Amino acid sequence: MKMKENRTILQIIATLAPAGAELLLLNICKGLMEYRPGKYKFKVLALIEKGILEERFKSTDIPVEIIPRPKANGFSRCFQVMRVIRQFSPDIVHTHLLPSDKFGLSAALFCGIKNRISTIHNCEPDRSLKDTLWDEVIARMATRFISVSQSAKSLWVSRHFPESRIHVIPNAPAFQAAKNVRSKDHPGKGHILKLVNVARINPQKGQLFLVRAMKYLLDSGFQVTLDIYGIGEEKDVVMIKNEIELLHLSSSVYLKGRTDTLADLLPDYDIMVSSSLYEGMPLACIEGMGAGLPIVCTDIRPHREIFGYCPDDIFAQASDPISLSNAISRVATDQSLYNRLSRANFENARLFSKESMIQRYDQFYDSLIDPCVQ
Repeated sequence: MKMKENRTILQIIATLAPAGAELLLLNICKGLMEYRPGKYKFKVLALIEKGILEERFKSTDIPVEIIPRPKANGFSRCFQVMRVIRQFSPDIVHTHLLPSDKFGLSAALFCGIKNRISTIHNCEPDRSLKDTLWDEVIARMATRFISVSQSAKSLWVSRHFPESRIHVIPNAPAFQAAKNVRSKDHPGKGHILKLVNVARINPQKGQLFLVRAMKYLLDSGFQVTLDIYGIGEEKDVVMIKNEIELLHLSSSVYLKGRTDTLADLLPDYDIMVSSSLYEGMPLACIEGMGAGLPIVCTDIRPHREIFGYCPDDIFAQASDPISLSNAISRVATDQSLYNRLSRANFENARLFSKESMIQRYDQFYDSLIDPCVQ
């Protein structure tokens, strides 16, 4: 008898665009390979299209395979996933988001993979009948689930997912704040308030309502600017650009695109705003906490989970630009509140460390595999 030393894991995801689930996957794979050198062998399979993260996976010596959308649909896509599974012979198949759950878990089941894992990344408030039916199938095909927050777990348990098979491992940012970063003091009267939003440009993230909130703030006399970091589908970006132009905010609201230097940029801002309609675990908020930023956010369960120590002043009704502008105004004008939020956020950011997340994934993957094999 001897201990099994290696874990071979096939990670399946829809695309390799730089969004929350995709970046989390990169951080997990890279982090585990650094934490336990030689223990993990990963392969990433993208089911719809490649993206700019493909090269970042490859630079970490993680092979990537793409099944292009035009070449595979329905059963043929499932058969192609089965081919990859048989060639790679993984100990674990781990899927992320609905398209990957459908084809990845099905193929893993047909191939006799014992450990079939799905990560719950989001807390969508409403599900179509089709997606609800798929949820019931996925609940039976997956042997375990990872939830990125307690809020996500609670929601999916209410949808009849098996509670005993859902393990919570909170997201953590890929970077740590610079050592010289500290909590912030209120910038004082007369200062042009610099707001920042970091999110994929998508209706889920609520940037349309944030842009409208900017209009209310400016009309009420605030000196304020907003930078939005993130990319999205062309139709979603165009919608935000059109709203900015319609409200004559081109000199106050700026779409900055994606950035690889967020850790260096965040300390230069005064307040972070998360306008999401729903989330699983808002990673950008944790990054903002590490930069010592006061954060204004929508009143959704994952935000309440992270900022349970904060007063109601920071929370705004989702999809409500007036409520959002009022919350920003409260934090911006109350110097004592601003300073307390900055200090509390900076201190609580340490609860979401990358090291802790990687250790918990290591323990979770270990728990799936028999400790001894012939």
